[in-house]
Amino acid sequence: MLTSEKAQIHPCYDIKASKSYGRIHLPVIKSCNISCNYCNRLYDCPNENRPGVTSKILSTEHIYDFITDNLKKFPNINIVGIAGPGEVFAEPDIFNESVKIVKKYFPELKLCFSTNGFGIIDNIESLEKLEIDYITVTINTLSEETSSKIHPIDNVNELITRQILGIKELSRTKAVLKINSVFLPDINDNDLVAVAEFAGKTGVFAHNIMPFYPVKGSAFENLRTPESKEIDNARNQCSSYIKQLSHCKRCRADAVGYI
Repeated sequence: MLTSEKAQIHPCYDIKASKSYGRIHLPVIKSCNISCNYCNRLYDCPNENRPGVTSKILSTEHIYDFITDNLKKFPNINIVGIAGPGEVFAEPDIFNESVKIVKKYFPELKLCFSTNGFGIIDNIESLEKLEIDYITVTINTLSEETSSKIHPIDNVNELITRQILGIKELSRTKAVLKINSVFLPDINDNDLVAVAEFAGKTGVFAHNIMPFYPVKGSAFENLRTPESKEIDNARNQCSSYIKQLSHCKRCRADAVGYI
């Protein structure tokens, strides 16, 4: 199946697909390998709809029942995603086991996962063997100066280098690639065009600019939410380099059904 055809059956990659197909997220990953100032992974926050939130961490032994029960409620689910609440490559054994369970018992479902990109190059061989259908990498900037404002870590240069190398390695696989960027007003708003240009040149299918959402307890809890016109302007500028997505609902790590 061609990249464009695969994108047409994933609700996060195509707005038309979101009307016909559903997805189920497996909240199996608890840990993370970097820190982001906009993140606060609350595991029991039923009233919030955003990445990093789940009512509980799902153990791999419950994956089969979890998918089976939800397929009865949402028979049009065709995507199984792993999007946290932590980072898949912080717990690669759990990630690999989860993927193998889905492939064994639900071979008709397509697999998808999200990552911050730091661990891709360390796991590229296993990823090629797993044959994941869709991969999303969050890249908020390619600037060390900006990255140091977003990530309170000492190795921001290594993070950017690993993200770039990881995307290049993934571009050789059969996975459909998407880059997510969180629009942080007055922090990375001038950096997103460079991300889009890199993504377009590297063969990434689409770019999803997500408006920053203030999260209580995070370092950026007092940062303002971007205005709609700022997001529209960023997408317009970036659209010269790569397809822009605008229907993202910032799903929870345990989201089920239609977006």
